Amino acid sequence: MSFEDSDKLSDFPCSIKIGDYEVFSEVGAGNFGLWEKDEYNLPCYKINNSASAQLDLWHLVGNERITATAHSGGYVQVYSWDTGPQILNRFDIQNGCLSGGYSLLLIDGEIYSTLLLAPSNQSNIKITFGCGYVKKETSLSSKVFVEEKVFAPSGTSAYLVHGVSIKNIHSEPIDVIVMPIWEPNWYPLDPALIMTSPYKIFWEKLRHLRSKRIIRKYQLLKT
Repeated sequence: MSFEDSDKLSDFPCSIKIGDYEVFSEVGAGNFGLWEKDEYNLPCYKINNSASAQLDLWHLVGNERITATAHSGGYVQVYSWDTGPQILNRFDIQNGCLSGGYSLLLIDGEIYSTLLLAPSNQSNIKITFGCGYVKKETSLSSKVFVEEKVFAPSGTSAYLVHGVSIKNIHSEPIDVIVMPIWEPNWYPLDPALIMTSPYKIFWEKLRHLRSKRIIRKYQLLKT
């Protein structure tokens, strides 16, 4: 599916058709971004990276079956409710788990990431929370422009679509290898689905103990 083709809007979970309207970019926008219209003539929220650098802003993406939260850090967490509330790829930087929904790129022998963690990426990545999707635009090494879009198809499909498009903005040919990343890190959300103080620390420790029972394995799929 081409993300640039507005006729394909029906493929997105939010396939409403609305007439012309005016967007007041700063009204109700808060301190962390601005409201705009996207390419589908729907409202979207452009994240201000510098204002939200120390915060975890998130946006809900999903359909009738699967749920995910897209975060201002550039990653996406996937939730499953089939066998109880759980996160399938919890972001846990202290234990080296960086969730998913981003890409690693090998550009002319150097490794780059579209994850908004390194300070050098603060000005290179633009994140948009749209109706039913999250879009991330990244400029890397003044050579490559990467656009990623994550969304769930309409209906009851139990998967997310992670679309990646790459444009060479350099004057010369370059060698690029792209690896979309989805790292497994199972984390139960029960017991205590809603945690309150002073018992939050206890329930979090119990969840961590349960999550360690799962053996995490992943591999690179060759295409």
